[in-house]
Amino acid sequence: AIEYASENNGPAPYLETLENDLAQINTLSNISWTNWQDVKLRVESMDFKRIPSLKNKSDYDEEYVEETKRFRDAAKKEIKNVLVDWFSREETNYLADLEKMKPDIKTISELVKNFANNFFEEKQRRGVLDFNDLEHLALKILLKNDVPSDVAKSYQKQFKEVLIDEYQDTN
Repeated sequence: AIEYASENNGPAPYLETLENDLAQINTLSNISWTNWQDVKLRVESMDFKRIPSLKNKSDYDEEYVEETKRFRDAAKKEIKNVLVDWFSREETNYLADLEKMKPDIKTISELVKNFANNFFEEKQRRGVLDFNDLEHLALKILLKNDVPSDVAKSYQKQFKEVLIDEYQDTN
């Protein structure tokens, strides 16, 4: 919306309001998301001011005016959806639901781990490891209990930088 309002013949009088909207949204990204009530209050307190009327509408490109309004309305709608989707219930209700699901989630996690281990063992037995399996084996060599292993530390000492020639090679 700000880009459309900033264009030549764009609705420049909207800019102050749009920048205020953006500042409010940016404050959400800078708050601590560990306190449910604080986040909820911040989202609820967002105040989208009315955009000013354009005095000489013919001075502004109608398409820019409409697109600016459309993008702003879409952003406001998303904020309202967040309120409904994330904060329509109290934190204690979500926590109670999670507590109820905990045994089921633990069981499912164990099933997935057991399946993955059994599947990997069968692939090893058949000698049909794929590239992903080799990645996981390399990772096991480099990490022990989520900390760098001695092997990883020795490589860290050998290299200052690693050049990656293609994005998909980052894994």
